[in-house]
Amino acid sequence: MKHLIESLRIGRTVAASLLAGLAVSAAHAQILFSAGSPYTQNFDTALATAGLWTDNSTIPGWYASKTLPAPGGPVTAFQLGSGTSTSGQLYSFGVAGVNPATDRAIGSIGSGTPGNFAYGVRFTNDTALTITNIVIAYTGEQWRNGGNASQATQPLAFSYLKSSTAITSSDAVNSQAWTSFSPLTFISPNTLSTTGVALDGNDPTNRVTFNVTLTNVTVGPGEEIFFRWYDLNDVGNDHGLAVDDLSISYSTIAANNNPPTISQQPVGATNYAGNNVLFSVTANGKSPLAYQWYYTNAGVTTLIDGAVNASFALNTITNGNAGQYFVIITNDVPGAITSSVVTLNVLGPVVTNIAYIHTLQDANYVSTNTTTLFQLEGVVTTPANLVSGGVVYSFYIQDSTGGIDIFHRGGFDPNNLPTLGQRVRVTAKLDQFLGNIEVAPVAANPASLIEVLNGGATEPLPAPKVFDFASQGIFALMETNYEGSLVVVSNVYLDQTLGTFTAGGSTVLMTNALGVTFPLVNPSPVTDPQGQFIPGFAYSITGVLTQNKSAAPFTGSYQLNLSTYADIVTTAPVGPPTLNIQAAGGSLTLSWTGTSVLQSSTNVAGPYLEVPGATSPFVTNGAASSVPAQFFRLYQAP
Repeated sequence: MKHLIESLRIGRTVAASLLAGLAVSAAHAQILFSAGSPYTQNFDTALATAGLWTDNSTIPGWYASKTLPAPGGPVTAFQLGSGTSTSGQLYSFGVAGVNPATDRAIGSIGSGTPGNFAYGVRFTNDTALTITNIVIAYTGEQWRNGGNASQATQPLAFSYLKSSTAITSSDAVNSQAWTSFSPLTFISPNTLSTTGVALDGNDPTNRVTFNVTLTNVTVGPGEEIFFRWYDLNDVGNDHGLAVDDLSISYSTIAANNNPPTISQQPVGATNYAGNNVLFSVTANGKSPLAYQWYYTNAGVTTLIDGAVNASFALNTITNGNAGQYFVIITNDVPGAITSSVVTLNVLGPVVTNIAYIHTLQDANYVSTNTTTLFQLEGVVTTPANLVSGGVVYSFYIQDSTGGIDIFHRGGFDPNNLPTLGQRVRVTAKLDQFLGNIEVAPVAANPASLIEVLNGGATEPLPAPKVFDFASQGIFALMETNYEGSLVVVSNVYLDQTLGTFTAGGSTVLMTNALGVTFPLVNPSPVTDPQGQFIPGFAYSITGVLTQNKSAAPFTGSYQLNLSTYADIVTTAPVGPPTLNIQAAGGSLTLSWTGTSVLQSSTNVAGPYLEVPGATSPFVTNGAASSVPAQFFRLYQAP
């Protein structure tokens, strides 16, 4: 539903101040971004002595938690360890017998008592700048191989959480709320032992270094971000995994407190009905930006419900979508901006004939225009459905210039399809299937139409074009003159191997007197020929010429579709045609009797084509040296 624009009021103001050089307070010891980049922590001094663990105090900004006993909660103590203990604990790992303040690492061993561990560091953006390009570097160290044969590889999984409010726990219980980032996950490198053994985490074979940028992560003024490592209580014995030599660096960008501006205006469009149109705008300014598109027609402007993004799509446009469009962009800074007003022109269908459609092909006979809306009229020359499935439907129509397939998707009433001999008007875009050009109405597209004309009255079918098997190698002729049209072949022998026409698109081979073959197809689900006897010889067979080529170039694989068994004529025509020829003044006058078609060729062997508009008597062009030899013959339709 659209609503009339009445007014647009914007009255918001914002204020911001830069906080810089703030000291870390005892009460709120999270790491402040104003302290500068990089932040580093090697744990040597902070974890030199075992004892109580207090969040945000033992190491300022650091938190640790566990899942058991339920409901879980903060860790309360940590132990010094060198990998010899199997106890589930939060550890300060280091080499046994070495001054604990020399080289320590924060780590853990999960077990059935504390369950899972989570520990990490919390940052607050106390500046008026946006934090970006966050790079995290650390060393993952393995201090114990638990001897777990079934789960030799164990992770210390990295994740992060961003929030506009304080984050006061490393949250071991609720692991799903955090965003995992696998490039910074430490996977235990030592998997060889099948029995528990202590390891030296400072040995290069037991450690992995990381230096990775968090992609597409920014922290705005007043926001917090928490980086943590999650140690799952794995099935079986757990490894001792740790984090050491952490460095977190970042850069800042000035906060955007600007009103919206437009860097790329929307562009108008002209397109055919039934196609899709996309309007879009590129805007800058303080985030978040709010968009609202509007439509103007006949001087009335309306708000478009749901059009609240930088892009606005119109699908299957109709004349009702024609008009002007614009967008208003706002944020919480005073100063809304209105885009340029652009126009959508909706074109009606191109009214043309079928012969023109057959010219819209490239050198490989692939259709070159599948976006224009075309309108054709013709007589239905086949039963209303030549394909199976009950969802899509296919039939052929023909006008005075040629024939074409009408292939329509589900949504049309299958009980109200046009029938043989009815004249129809079809409006749709083009498609192509197995080389056949199709006019393809889509029921969901309001621009697609199949209209039965003349009150549904039927009329005689167009006279079939005479087809000579010798023409099948002349692709330009096949594509422009025969494909999709009713044709008739005469004096052919049929392969009787099948005995009768069968269901499912059975094919029977035809052979003419010169030994040239051509396939005759009973298309599924046409049922009339099914079960009927295949004659050994036919004086004529009438059907629609189609193609069955799976890939371009769409040349060859032509076939004759048999719609009804009565289109096979096995009785000889009554009386041969008589052709009389008289020469006078350099011209020939040809006359004949009966309902015959005059054909000509420049070669006595053919192929012979119908002479357009030739009726008896017919006078040829005057004899001249530039006129090639011509051969004439009569074809008598059955």
